Amino acid sequence: MWDTSSYKLAAEIKGHGSYVHSVLFSPDGTQLVSASGDHDVRIWDTVSRGKRLEQDRAAKRLREKMGPRVGRLLREHTEPSRVAEILRGDSSLDEEERRAALRVLLETQAG
Repeated sequence: MWDTSSYKLAAEIKGHGSYVHSVLFSPDGTQLVSASGDHDVRIWDTVSRGKRLEQDRAAKRLREKMGPRVGRLLREHTEPSRVAEILRGDSSLDEEERRAALRVLLETQAG
């Protein structure tokens, strides 16, 4: 992998038996998926397990913090799409809080 700001090799990932033709990062940047000419698709962690656990714990705490707000909004506005709209427009939330609140909303509707 190349660092696009310095144009230097950032990491070398070995595992495919042929050329890699497709690469995609997960939305949070913690994983990388690669596909190659050997017909393999591989999933790679881009952060250490310790760092990933730390990130997961922080995300869980944030979802727990946002849960009561989402619950209150669902009681006031029974339509989940309306709650999502309110959360997206709430200027008192930073981006991480907004994402956590929307995730709580999705989990509430899925479960």
